[in-house]
Amino acid sequence: MNVTEKNGVLEFSGVLNEESPISTISKTVEKFILNSPKKTVKLDFSGVKRANSCGVLAWYKILEKIDGHFHYIKVPLWLVEQFNISDFLTIKCSVESILANFYCPQNDSHETVLLTIGKEIPVQANYDN
Repeated sequence: MNVTEKNGVLEFSGVLNEESPISTISKTVEKFILNSPKKTVKLDFSGVKRANSCGVLAWYKILEKIDGHFHYIKVPLWLVEQFNISDFLTIKCSVESILANFYCPQNDSHETVLLTIGKEIPVQANYDN
């Protein structure tokens, strides 16, 4: 897995698994957030094709270790599914936009659409329902 900085956003690409350079990723995120005036980092995982449980656990441990705020943008489906896990999204994290997959059975086509919180997804006090 690779991490690059582009226009103030940390962009992740590749596969997040047990072979990912977790120590390097952690140091990159930590360095970036330490240099941020508000200790905030925008994270774009749209270039990560998939993640396994080892990779997700490693990312979770990075989140726990680093003091700052994590702002997710263009969140892919595999990461949205992790948000359902208790404590994965903490007060240290927020979500700006997600990538939603749609399927049309009439022509057997797939489309991925970017949905932004507060625009296509209404802001609610509670999303339990």
